[in-house]
Amino acid sequence: MLQNSLPVRHKFIALDPSLTSTGVAIFSDTTLLKTYTISPRNKGEARFEEIAFALKAIIALHKPDILITETAFFGQFAKTALTLGRVRGIFEGVFYLSENSKGIVIGIAPSEGKANFKAWRGKKDKELLASKINALYPEVSFKSQDEIDAVAIGLTGIKKFCGQEALQSLFKNL
Repeated sequence: MLQNSLPVRHKFIALDPSLTSTGVAIFSDTTLLKTYTISPRNKGEARFEEIAFALKAIIALHKPDILITETAFFGQFAKTALTLGRVRGIFEGVFYLSENSKGIVIGIAPSEGKANFKAWRGKKDKELLASKINALYPEVSFKSQDEIDAVAIGLTGIKKFCGQEALQSLFKNL
């Protein structure tokens, strides 16, 4: 586990990678600044280019220094895991080449972010996760479940990087 002393003083970009709808959350320390959904219109190889271009624009605007991303899961769907691994590789490449990158990438297992909010699998648990994230950020109007997942991944990564203390005041009401 990575440890950093408080205060955090970092800008994080958190990603829930997907070929069709990637959730993005931007944090300054533990404050959620903005969320995005990257939904490429292209198919095939052009889709990867569109994802990279959109992410590059978001990174240029917000200048994050640490990347938090969901890692690929390896189960019965090997082709899906390999494709998501390629998407994650694009994210990491774009991030490493960005101006403010400190070269720190925090990987979050798919179950880790949900466990942080005591939500596990299926639609019912997605609804539970959404209700908890909405309770943390009632002023935010999320455009997709992917944005909510990116927030959960981001908060879990911040906790992993900075320690539980960084999120105590935020989580006390959950």
